[in-house]
Amino acid sequence: MLHTLPLLLLPASSCAPVVGPAVALDAALLLAAQEEGASEAPAPTLAERIASIYALLEERRGGDAMQAAEALASEHEDSARAVGLHAVLLLNTGRVAEGQAALERAQRLDRHAPEVVSVLANRKASTGDHAGAILLVRDALSAHSDVPELYQLLGELLFAIGEFDQAMQVFSDGLAHCTTVR
Repeated sequence: MLHTLPLLLLPASSCAPVVGPAVALDAALLLAAQEEGASEAPAPTLAERIASIYALLEERRGGDAMQAAEALASEHEDSARAVGLHAVLLLNTGRVAEGQAALERAQRLDRHAPEVVSVLANRKASTGDHAGAILLVRDALSAHSDVPELYQLLGELLFAIGEFDQAMQVFSDGLAHCTTVR
């Protein structure tokens, strides 16, 4: 069975260091920076804000995660990662029309964005279009060879159509390209 919520709880690149839970949004950090004489704390990066949304999801705070994702997508409407994450949350909460529109917008922004490709590939596979799903993931891997979840998804897709040797090779390639331990 393929992932039903691919990349939803994982950073876009698990080979990169993972930002701790809610680092950018932690009020204590802001207070500490002010007490140390900093006139204003540095604004959280897009990656830090996305990591904080993942942390909210891991804490089962879906409403807070949705609110944060909506704000992030609004503030970073040119980011496929921000819009794609919001799309996934919309789709997973039953807001299908809004989620599909956001997903299409994210795909127009960056057709290789792992979050977007993962959802689109799973949707294609669920309708029986494994070939289309495989093409999407292979194309994304050409731009994001450091994303282990894409290797996993591609391997699972190949496994689902009986291409066991290819699937094992893809899993092996993923291990070779993504060696950073979280």
